[in-house]
Amino acid sequence: MKRKDAKNPDKLRNLKFYILAFLAVSYLFNLILIHAFDPIALSTRIYNFMVSPLGVSVVNLSLDLFRPLASRLNWVELSVARFSQTVFSANLTKFLLLAVIVALTSFNPGSDAGISALWVR
Repeated sequence: MKRKDAKNPDKLRNLKFYILAFLAVSYLFNLILIHAFDPIALSTRIYNFMVSPLGVSVVNLSLDLFRPLASRLNWVELSVARFSQTVFSANLTKFLLLAVIVALTSFNPGSDAGISALWVR
């Protein structure tokens, strides 16, 4: 692969520096946004957004399948058991942040490869 001319830089090539500058300026005004880009915190947000609701849905579905058997055997607690779905107020914001990070990761202005790491340059 050939590298593009240095005279014609891509529009979004310095996006990571703009994001870093925005985070630094927001930190000066005591608005700490750096935690939104922390990989460990981001992975727990993804778990809360995608994996946990799927697990609760599978458990509730399996309880629904065993509910007739439990009521016939007089297992009252199992026949009325239900796991509640946790609801977080910022799920849409977390999803949008995840979508932006995935979009920026898959966008590489310097090559024709599909997915590449934007932040490791």
